Amino acid sequence: TCWVEHGFSFGNALEFDGANDYVSISNMVLGKNSSWSLSFWYKSGTASTNYIMGNTGVQRLFYCTNTSLLFNDGVVQKSFGVTNFNDLTWKHVFLTSNSGSVSAYIDGTASASNPVDFTTFTNDFTINSIGRNLAIYLNGTLDEMAYWNGVSGSLTDAQNLYNSGQGDFANNVISSPNRYYKLNGTIGDSTTTDDGSDSANGTLTNFNTSTCWATH
Repeated sequence: TCWVEHGFSFGNALEFDGANDYVSISNMVLGKNSSWSLSFWYKSGTASTNYIMGNTGVQRLFYCTNTSLLFNDGVVQKSFGVTNFNDLTWKHVFLTSNSGSVSAYIDGTASASNPVDFTTFTNDFTINSIGRNLAIYLNGTLDEMAYWNGVSGSLTDAQNLYNSGQGDFANNVISSPNRYYKLNGTIGDSTTTDDGSDSANGTLTNFNTSTCWATH
């Protein structure tokens, strides 16, 4: 192959208005007993509770407060302790599961709650919406979202993805992501390309595509 990716730099990111914006995707499963990893950049638009991703039909909610990352499957809720998460600045999030033993890393630093046992959830987290669960929505901005099915990551992976705040291509750190939404669209784009092996492009719903693509 003659064309290769050179140095990483943030381009645009996708801004959600908190009213009704979301990205519809085909099912992405964070299994309660399986291994997986999820990486993304997040900047809250509110200091209050915020909603990162979920399901449009049933409660499979991944959300946050200023001091917690929380998962709720409609029956059971579990959380990771974090610090100043909704302080309106960019954060890198890396979540990784080793057969249901899940660890969270924020800006390359482990949560004091690690690991959290997901095996006692009643349901898998089947995600089909970024920025929405049922009728609640994200107020904030997301960038560089990658998902690996069957792959457990490490503290070193979290640190390399964060890269002292400079970021990196997700596939440079952990090869072959199943999903890789770089969220680097431009004015008028109503689809976000999946550069992962699933090729499962996301559809922007209710966004103002003239203003939603913001500089990271």
